[in-house]
Amino acid sequence: MRPSYRYDPPPNFPKPPGTRTTKIIVLVGLLVVYVGGYQIVSHWPARKLPPQIVTIPVDVVKWKQRVPAPPALRPRMETPAPVVIPPPRLLIRTR
Repeated sequence: MRPSYRYDPPPNFPKPPGTRTTKIIVLVGLLVVYVGGYQIVSHWPARKLPPQIVTIPVDVVKWKQRVPAPPALRPRMETPAPVVIPPPRLLIRTR
């Protein structure tokens, strides 16, 4: 089969819809929805509550916390045990 026959549609074959225009229309629609939602949320009117007068009872008590000093640390000096490393074993195999 010749390559030109593979890519030429028959004369009565319906044309596929323009996919690029469909994608652009959908993208513009989503952009409009996003920007509109952002505008609505960012410019939402804040609820204005009337100020309320509240009395909070407070008792002021003088209080000093005295923390005793920790006992002095006395280091224990010990001489470490001597480290004894045995000499390596030499394995010499002879025939």
